[in-house]
Amino acid sequence: MHKLIPSAILALILIGCNETSELVQRTDYGRAQGSTYAISYITGKDVKHQSGIDSILQVIDKSMSTYQSNSTISLINRGDTVSVDDHFWNVWLRSVDIWKETGGLFDVTVYPLISLWNFERKEQRIPDSLAVDSVLRYVGTDLVENVTQENFWIPENVKLDFNAIAQGYTVDVICDYLEMNGIEHYLVEVGGELRTKGKNIDEQIWRIGIEKPEEEKQYESFQKVIALENAGLATSGSYRKFIEDTTTGDRYSHAVNPLTGYATNDPLMSVTVIANTTMDADAYATALLVMGLDAATEFMNQRGDLAIYLIYFDKFKGWVELSNDAFQALDSK
Repeated sequence: MHKLIPSAILALILIGCNETSELVQRTDYGRAQGSTYAISYITGKDVKHQSGIDSILQVIDKSMSTYQSNSTISLINRGDTVSVDDHFWNVWLRSVDIWKETGGLFDVTVYPLISLWNFERKEQRIPDSLAVDSVLRYVGTDLVENVTQENFWIPENVKLDFNAIAQGYTVDVICDYLEMNGIEHYLVEVGGELRTKGKNIDEQIWRIGIEKPEEEKQYESFQKVIALENAGLATSGSYRKFIEDTTTGDRYSHAVNPLTGYATNDPLMSVTVIANTTMDADAYATALLVMGLDAATEFMNQRGDLAIYLIYFDKFKGWVELSNDAFQALDSK
């Protein structure tokens, strides 16, 4: 499942395996969901889990990938009423919860607006108010009513897109799979969203690099490196995925506000969220980027249950970092 934009890609700092031990640190790499994955775990030297991981990725794509014409979500978007699997239902229910918590700023029905703005084109004239209004009436999680897991349907012209939450959910499912197979130390990363548990082969807490918000990625460059222990992390950024208005030269982020219908034009460039699950971290990171700097800062200071780190650009100060107490506690490790 390919995200409409990559969240700010998080580089993984991985320690090599100790060949003298019966336990090794294995890292499985591959392509999935329009991106890549890198999954490191401590296991017996002859134990491999990549085939099981690949099976999970295929099942979730079959459920929630808008790029597969026969996926469950594609069938629903074409107007079918279907019975949805547990993965789809879990993501839908949590999406509704976070939609409520964020006052509608996280919304999985935003797909028609994303299509209208078409961020695949770097330079374009932004949509006018008539075009935005014509689409906006089909956006809103509250438009999807009376659905059950056995009978899931959406009104005509409403379209679902789980890309801002499903990749984080995928990470959580893989973590559960590893734990069911006795793995207690791992770092699971899919498309930049990740979760850790335990320590690496050298008995060090997994260390994660958060990328600098640079438009062109020339090499691995970190704004900050933190120790991440038993938590999920996601970053959403607007410094690579944006459009420029050919008339005014203004730059608009890929983060489209589902309440107004307009892409954001805000100094907030990068949002990192750490939560108990990567699904939550993924969704909240998207919501905060949509909020913009002022509202995201207020939200950050109110949510001690989430570790939040913001980077914005000030024309006088350059790059400025903000974080709450929960993030600063991790940063001090």
